[in-house]
Amino acid sequence: MSGGGTDGAIGRWKDTVAGRVPDRRTRGNLAGIALVFAELVGRRADWKRALEGFEMTESEVVNEWIGQGEARGTLTTQRKNLLELLEGRFPGAVPGEVRQLIRQQESLPVLHDWFTAAVRAYTFEQFLAVVKT
Repeated sequence: MSGGGTDGAIGRWKDTVAGRVPDRRTRGNLAGIALVFAELVGRRADWKRALEGFEMTESEVVNEWIGQGEARGTLTTQRKNLLELLEGRFPGAVPGEVRQLIRQQESLPVLHDWFTAAVRAYTFEQFLAVVKT
């Protein structure tokens, strides 16, 4: 994007996209991607200002990225909450391998099931029986 922060370059990009891409959603996706690349070369502010008023709709690409970020955050929170619950309910009983198993779990439904099991278990062994099934 050398020279990509100039008004002329941005204007040519907008004209090209507007003239060749009839679909509004695709134009919105392209504008979102252009902002990502502009940020990488320190030109995000220039592009953001120049793209004001440009036909940008919701971007499926950006929405997917947001969803992935939210899912990662939710997984991290669920893992943290489960470990805190286990330590609070069963102090000193949670071995490293169980901690590792929880930290590596990528399924929210499984983590939810484990959390529910941790709440309902009277002993750590009862919780562990659910995890091993």
